[in-house]
Amino acid sequence: MPEDLKIAILSPLLKKSNIDFESFTNFRPVSNLKFLSKLIEKSVSGQLNNYLVENDLHEQYQSAYKAFHSTETALVKITNDILLSLDRGEHVFLLLLDLSAAFDTVSHSLLLSRMEKRFGISGIVLKWFESYLSNRSQFVNINGTRSATHDVNIGVPQGSVLGPLLYLIYTSPLAEIINRYNLKYHLFADDTQIYISFNTTDVATSKQRVEDCVAEICHWMNSNELKLNHDKTEIMLIHSSYVADKSAGIVCRIVYKTINGMSPRLWNILPLDIHNFRCDVRSLPFYGYSATVQRMIE
Repeated sequence: MPEDLKIAILSPLLKKSNIDFESFTNFRPVSNLKFLSKLIEKSVSGQLNNYLVENDLHEQYQSAYKAFHSTETALVKITNDILLSLDRGEHVFLLLLDLSAAFDTVSHSLLLSRMEKRFGISGIVLKWFESYLSNRSQFVNINGTRSATHDVNIGVPQGSVLGPLLYLIYTSPLAEIINRYNLKYHLFADDTQIYISFNTTDVATSKQRVEDCVAEICHWMNSNELKLNHDKTEIMLIHSSYVADKSAGIVCRIVYKTINGMSPRLWNILPLDIHNFRCDVRSLPFYGYSATVQRMIE
């Protein structure tokens, strides 16, 4: 791919209109690319997506960037599973994982290796993707004032056509990790929801499965240059109001701190019209990586 088509003009956009604009972390670096670049990417993206569909390589529980999938399908699936668990008188641990600058930390070498070994993409096609990712550059433009141009050796461009699909390929091992612990999950882009239902007699076992799963996820992320956003990652204890007394004292220990607290009700997390859905929610903010992988984090 010609280098002239790999120059991105970055426009920093606030993630939300009501947040502090003086903090750099509240901005999303959206890449404005040339029209011809996006046209080529759209053609390649269509062929890549067809290849993934025909060979059943798409993650089943990923609702982002797939036909007939959206935030609604993700919310309906998770809400339905939780409601069924509550109807059975069970509790639910819901773990909401969020990554920091996920698209910006993708390793090109790891991505290309994953495309070849896990998805069977090789030869001239893999060479094209190597060309697409290499020798990229960008500069920031704010109100007509532009910065110096800098090389980009990591990440996939936000605002590109191919970027989201390449990110899904890069993070595909996540589902295998979660499945090993027999936990339910649903993904939407870089947001991961993991949940498990349990009876009061299974609290210790369920907690341990969640903790062990998070520990392995953190290990994998650390090895793949990804990082959890601790401020936006939470674990929630959900139960019916009719069994609230039975869940008193249930605390999930993820790392080396016992954490507890209150949270908005579930419909603030899953904004669906769920009539007469009554539940109590306890939120346990996530403060760090699991102690089992602490020594691996510099």
